[in-house]
Amino acid sequence: MQILIKSTLERRWLTISFPQHVGLILTIPAEWPPHNTTVMRECAYKASLLTTLNSTHLEFTTEPDAIALYCLSVKGHNLHYGDSFLVADCGDDTVDIITRKFLKNNRLNEITKRVGDLCGFTFVDKEFLHFLEHKVGIQALEKLKQCKYGQVQYLIKRFFSTRIRFKFNEDRECFRTYKFNLQHYCPSLPQYVTGEFKEQMEEVGWIVKLDFESVKGMFDPVVDRIIKLIDGQLNDVKEQCRAIFLVGKFSESPYLLSRVREAFKDRVSIIAVPALPIAAVIRGAIIYGLNVKPTHDLSDETSSVHRIYGISALR
Repeated sequence: MQILIKSTLERRWLTISFPQHVGLILTIPAEWPPHNTTVMRECAYKASLLTTLNSTHLEFTTEPDAIALYCLSVKGHNLHYGDSFLVADCGDDTVDIITRKFLKNNRLNEITKRVGDLCGFTFVDKEFLHFLEHKVGIQALEKLKQCKYGQVQYLIKRFFSTRIRFKFNEDRECFRTYKFNLQHYCPSLPQYVTGEFKEQMEEVGWIVKLDFESVKGMFDPVVDRIIKLIDGQLNDVKEQCRAIFLVGKFSESPYLLSRVREAFKDRVSIIAVPALPIAAVIRGAIIYGLNVKPTHDLSDETSSVHRIYGISALR
């Protein structure tokens, strides 16, 4: 990180000296105990991100706080003081949800406890693999995972993720059935397939078809869990929730957004995905850094220095 930050600054801002002229905001998980920030500060100092161990150039904020700040900055949604809003961070593996209230002086208040579950987008991938198990057999797919796991990942990333995961929506009429050759993506798989599964796959030339209902069946178990989490949070709120913001990689799924809107359109007036939802933590950290009151002027160490922030999110 130190090498990357330094090279980036040298390439773009020749007059900036690192780390003397740079303030760092590190985002951390909300569940981290306080002493972990002490450890992170020591690590940052040892990595030459700070000039002294107790440097005021380093500050911490939690990932949920950073995300909430970013959601509040989204133009066009016009949240006012006193409004409550729910943020669902839908990531790779986990979904974390919390409801907050926007207070005066740009302060945020948690009005529900944060809840989460293992229902990120990788669980849709797992449902896709469960679908394939019915085609080639559980043992064959498990053997492929053990011996040629790279081929499984190639199938998921080059076919399922690219063509289906972030394009699938509720428009049944516009959906076209996908056909793909398992041998093309997983050339080692046929040697592990036996019995009736092998006969059936050879009969169709190892071609697998994905129709609308099949794909919907992969998404629904995961999306249903997310909707249940959101519903539980809304039920815990003792007042009207004005907005739901979906962030994280899974939030780019048009099917997830449409299902959430359909489920809560009568209870929440604003349901949206901010621009660049994957970068919500980083952008929220920038907002935090630009608005936090410094304990001393960063220009103390040199004249004519602008307050500049290097941002790093720890996932």
